[in-house]
Amino acid sequence: MEKRSCDRIKIPVEVIYKKNRKKIKADCLDISGGGLCLVTGEPLSAGDEIEASVYAGEEEAAFAVKVYVVRVKKEKGGTFRNGLKFTKIKHKDDFIQFICDKLLSINLTEDDGGAAKKGG
Repeated sequence: MEKRSCDRIKIPVEVIYKKNRKKIKADCLDISGGGLCLVTGEPLSAGDEIEASVYAGEEEAAFAVKVYVVRVKKEKGGTFRNGLKFTKIKHKDDFIQFICDKLLSINLTEDDGGAAKKGG
């Protein structure tokens, strides 16, 4: 059973997080109003709170966030899938608008004539 309160969407965003004072780039698998899933080369620690920047991909626009590491799963190939829950979002209204705009643009380019897909 899903524990998420928000639908996840797959959108291409760049995420850079801080670990031991180092900035590390990660691949974002999906994102929602409640959190995101990152693929990293090294595991994050479940229970930690970390700082990250989510880049909108437009002229270096970024959203500063704090996330709580909910779960970590080792994947094939030596990468790690990290489930993160937002605990703080700077400029939250703009961030939610960014996600909505990305979702709308994805739905409009779908082969189904622009109708939003339901379910997951």
